[in-house]
Amino acid sequence: IFFRSSREKMSMDELKVQDVFNWARTKKAAQLSHVGPDATLLSTLKSMAENNVWSSPILQADGKYCGMIDITDIVNVSMDLLGAGGVEGWKDIADAVLQRKVIDLQEEYNCIPNDDQANMTDSLPTVLRHLFVRTTYHHITVFQDGKACGVLSQNDVVEYLAEQPELLGQKKECPVPKLGLLSAEVLSVTEDNTVLAGLMLAKKSDTREVAVVDGDGKLVGSINATALRGLTDLGELQLPIKEYKEKHKVPAPVAVSLKATLKDVVAAVGPSRSFRAYAVDEQGKPLFWMTL
Repeated sequence: IFFRSSREKMSMDELKVQDVFNWARTKKAAQLSHVGPDATLLSTLKSMAENNVWSSPILQADGKYCGMIDITDIVNVSMDLLGAGGVEGWKDIADAVLQRKVIDLQEEYNCIPNDDQANMTDSLPTVLRHLFVRTTYHHITVFQDGKACGVLSQNDVVEYLAEQPELLGQKKECPVPKLGLLSAEVLSVTEDNTVLAGLMLAKKSDTREVAVVDGDGKLVGSINATALRGLTDLGELQLPIKEYKEKHKVPAPVAVSLKATLKDVVAAVGPSRSFRAYAVDEQGKPLFWMTL
């Protein structure tokens, strides 16, 4: 039996992958959405859009696991081909990339991880320490009896903890600056910049996200993989962020004060289906971001 009663009191150290996975499965589709290695990247984007996800396991016809593909993998390869000469030709380059196959990303660009997986009975804290800590892993494929059965995300874990904050232990009342969660200074763009400009800045700085600020420097959005969910036409990344947000549902960023405790941050981030929050000053200007 893989589902434990929610009334059974557990500590964080006792949690297994199955505890969060089965809880999350009651809130979202239980069927595993996946793509094959010979699928085109365009059909992969369409599959992700249809299933409202931004990453997908890659499975052969016999069920063999080949790795996980993320929408940012596709965008990053397109940006690499664009080079440093500017954004002219972006649409043509992106369209050409979308005609390639999933397997091409692995064989030619080596950008698809295949070790981002865990078993139902694995220790959740161990998975958090050794998989989710890597910047490229925000989803892992979960296996049962040697077969892929679903996907677990960082979002799932944070939302689970938001509903059961006692699992955070004594650290739940600790202010976030003392927990070592704050990143370096926030990178930002304005809504007049294009989405592509934001993504290129993030890539150049070796990060996965940039903040979006208004004319006064106040946090009004963010550009990351979640903002790309549902995208099937990479040409739309050349739209100004303000215009892009009118066409796509882009989640609002989570903002907290520097006085917030770990419990406060988890409570704010969990329901947002995110895993990241911005620490802002009294004027709402982003100071740092933190990943849970």
